[in-house]
Amino acid sequence: MYCNALELVCLNKPLVPMKIVSMQSCSFVWQLKCNTPELPPLDLTFTSAYMSPLEVPAEERQLRYSFKMADFQTLLTVKADICPSGDNKVCKTGVVSSFKLHVTQMSAVKPLADQEIMYRLEGGPNWKVHGKSSGVFHLSGGSYSHSVQVIPLTAGFLPLPAVSLLKYNPQIMKEEDERLSSTDDESSDTDSQPLMSEFGCGQVYYSGQGKQVHVYPVEVTGEVEVTIM
Repeated sequence: MYCNALELVCLNKPLVPMKIVSMQSCSFVWQLKCNTPELPPLDLTFTSAYMSPLEVPAEERQLRYSFKMADFQTLLTVKADICPSGDNKVCKTGVVSSFKLHVTQMSAVKPLADQEIMYRLEGGPNWKVHGKSSGVFHLSGGSYSHSVQVIPLTAGFLPLPAVSLLKYNPQIMKEEDERLSSTDDESSDTDSQPLMSEFGCGQVYYSGQGKQVHVYPVEVTGEVEVTIM
């Protein structure tokens, strides 16, 4: 059913044997192309032939490894940037800047308009989040944009604040409240489901990872007292 919707493209040179020595590793890389909006978990098997030149005569052996892939399609693309606020042309330490967040759903996947999504922003040692560090949104129209005020704490080429997306499940809280209201205190000690859950590995592409912004130190005016010990 899904054979025509999937294509595995080997990115290694075809029919070129690899020569490796002890304590050395090699990699095989494939690109998975998909033209259907939704796929079930895939059961895959990797096989490879190998032999050792130390064996006389050399005997070919088979390596076989079976694995499963699930939730691997990219659903969302996250773009982030930081712009100076007001009339400032550059970002400066201690001065409020604007963190721009833009989330776009991939056009080839099933629409996520009914899924509530939570963003979470962490400044780390270089940034102070001056606005709301988290919020919940819907992907109405397939995209979402939001701005958060941040303050750079140090100068230099700084990585952007870390942003992450989570699935927000308010229905779980509603069901949990109903369950607790219908049971006594002794029986309400069971484990509850999490209100938030992570997307699968690869389902969210963070295009801003590795991006840096140049933050300038604040200019000092007036006299500066220097003490030499």
